[in-house]
Amino acid sequence: LRGLLALSRKLKEKRHVSGALTLASSEIRFNIDSETKDPINVLEKKALPTNSMMAKAKGFKMNVESGKTLSESLDMAIDPKNEMVNTLFRMLTTRCMTQAVYFSSGSLPTEKYFHFGLAAPIYTHFTSPIRRYADIMVHRLLAASIHADSTFPEMLKGDLVTKIANNLNYRHKQAQYAGRASVLLNTLLYFKGRTELHDGFVMGIRKNGIQVFWPVCYQ
Repeated sequence: LRGLLALSRKLKEKRHVSGALTLASSEIRFNIDSETKDPINVLEKKALPTNSMMAKAKGFKMNVESGKTLSESLDMAIDPKNEMVNTLFRMLTTRCMTQAVYFSSGSLPTEKYFHFGLAAPIYTHFTSPIRRYADIMVHRLLAASIHADSTFPEMLKGDLVTKIANNLNYRHKQAQYAGRASVLLNTLLYFKGRTELHDGFVMGIRKNGIQVFWPVCYQ
């Protein structure tokens, strides 16, 4: 395990040198007391960040020519007077980025394989703490391609894999929408009837309202 940990650190450093991005998201999570079931506090989940206009207004330069230059720009976007500025940049960058999707490798040119956020020339879901259907697909594709298992020979058909990949992308997006709706509902229920005054940051202005980042929910 120590050997694997050391290897993971080296791989992480390699990704960082190549320009892997460290982003952030405004997803809300609640810590609930196991006995009383009452929320202890509200947390923002850190994830993987840019808005050039905001950067310009704050006096920062954002180079978006590549993942590496963007990563370096974000690392330098620090306001000594307000530590939350860097987090806001990373959140805004996350919103500007196109989400990675599943596809059949034979259906797109190799230059489309690059994973921008991870700075990886090629990437897929093979294993993780959670078991995705995409992982199972990759397992079956690998087994069929090396003739280790003939149970799913149809997995070598590009058209079929493309259809499955498209369905995975659709289902993943729908699950995200459902998750966000659930978070919004539970956030509303949590704050309903509460009166609290805190400083916040306006992150966006829409026709029907404004988007405000509340740092107290992030700590």
